[in-house]
Amino acid sequence: MDENDFSGLGWPIKTSFARYVGSLPDGRAALRDPIKASQRTGLVFPLADGGNFDGGSGTGVLRFSGGIGFTGHFGMLRVDIADPWLRIDGDTGILSIAAGADKRLDLASFRLAWDDAAHRDARGEALALTAAGAELFGSAYGEGTELDSFILHLIG
Repeated sequence: MDENDFSGLGWPIKTSFARYVGSLPDGRAALRDPIKASQRTGLVFPLADGGNFDGGSGTGVLRFSGGIGFTGHFGMLRVDIADPWLRIDGDTGILSIAAGADKRLDLASFRLAWDDAAHRDARGEALALTAAGAELFGSAYGEGTELDSFILHLIG
């Protein structure tokens, strides 16, 4: 995959958590299509249909597809990150993930640093876990714990 030729969300989630899971004797991180591994961004969640993002105003929802499931501790650890959505309002937003049939979990709040006036390229920074996001990680991380930054790239 050409690192610059994608419309999607490049996001490693939380590198220290992925390393921890990888260090466990039974630790696994399983990718679910169409997510791809990336040298530059860790993971790329491709842009999905159904969002209502308006590039002119920099507001709306961007939907992405794919997922990764982290498991370990003989079944006691299970964290699924799937089908992230970005609810964007200018320079801030909420990142949510699928949480069952037709349900979403607000995982983290974030700030956006837009690289262009057309709202096509941005860096998501200061991703702070919500209370629900902290629960997803089994309360190993508290509310406000920072996740890794993401790169948003939209072609066309």
